[in-house]
Amino acid sequence: MVVKIYVACHKPSYVPEHPLLVPIQVGAALSEKRFEGMVYDDTGLNISMLNKSYCELTAQYWAWKNDDADYFGFFHYRRYLSFRIKDHMRPYILAYRPDEELLSRHCYDKTHMLDLISKYDLIAPIAEEMDVSMRDYYGKSAYHHIEDLELVGNILKEFYPDFSASYDKYINGTIMYPCNIYIMKRELFNDYCAWLFTILNEYDCRRSQAGYIGEEARVNGYLAERLFGVYYTWLKDNTKVKSLELQRIDFMLDRTKYLKRRIKYFIVPPNSRRTTFARLIREKLRNR
Repeated sequence: MVVKIYVACHKPSYVPEHPLLVPIQVGAALSEKRFEGMVYDDTGLNISMLNKSYCELTAQYWAWKNDDADYFGFFHYRRYLSFRIKDHMRPYILAYRPDEELLSRHCYDKTHMLDLISKYDLIAPIAEEMDVSMRDYYGKSAYHHIEDLELVGNILKEFYPDFSASYDKYINGTIMYPCNIYIMKRELFNDYCAWLFTILNEYDCRRSQAGYIGEEARVNGYLAERLFGVYYTWLKDNTKVKSLELQRIDFMLDRTKYLKRRIKYFIVPPNSRRTTFARLIREKLRNR
C-alpha cells in the first residue's frame, strides 16, 4: 500500500525524514529558490502561480494531477496529525518542532501508520467547537469577506444541488474541521478534488480578487477550509465511508513563542469555557 503525506512548505522548513512524509514546495513558480530535498508544485499540470490565493491547495492540485498513491495526505510544515489514539483527545496540542522524538511519541512508526490508515477511507482533524456558526465565524474573521462565502455557497448549490443540505448544516453549525489537512483513499481524493476545484474555479471566474492584498489574497484557501467541512459532512450523512478524526499537532517553531503560547493555554485552555468567554470579551472590545 502506497501512502504519500505531502507536507506543504512555502519557505525553507525542516521536515523530518520519514517514509510516508513528502515535503513539497508550494508556490515554487513564484520563488527564485528551490528548497532542497522537496517536490516542486510547478512541474507537470499545476496551479503553482495561484499559490498566493490557493495556499496549500497548490500541493493538493499537483498531487491530484501528477502523482499516484493508494492514499493521499496533506499536512503543513507547522501542522501535522498525531497517530496516537487516546481517550478524551483535545482537537490539537502545541509542540515546538517536528523532531524524531516528538514523532515517536505520536506513533509515527511506519507499520502502525499504515495499519491505521488502511482501516479508513478518510482521516480528518478532530473538529473544533467555535461557539458561533461557521457563517458568522467567517464573516468576523480578519481578512475574510462574507460575500465570498455566500458566492461559493450559491455556486455549490447550482453545480452540486445534492450538497445543499450539507452546506447549510455545516455552515450554520458551530464545529469546524480546520487547516485543509487530511488523508484520503485515492478514489475519494480524486472525487473531492474534482468537486473542490470545480467550485473554486467558478468562484475565480465570477469574482474579481484584484483588490485583495496580503492575507486577504489567501481567499481560496480560506474557502476550501470551509468546503472540506461541507464535503466531509455530506460523506458522513450520505455514504458508508469509514472515517477517523485525529488530534492535530501545531508547531510553533520558535522556542520563545512556544513557551508563551503554553502559558497562554494554561490560563485559557483551547476549546474550553474560558476560551468562549475570551472570544466574547474580544468581540465586545472590537465593537466598542
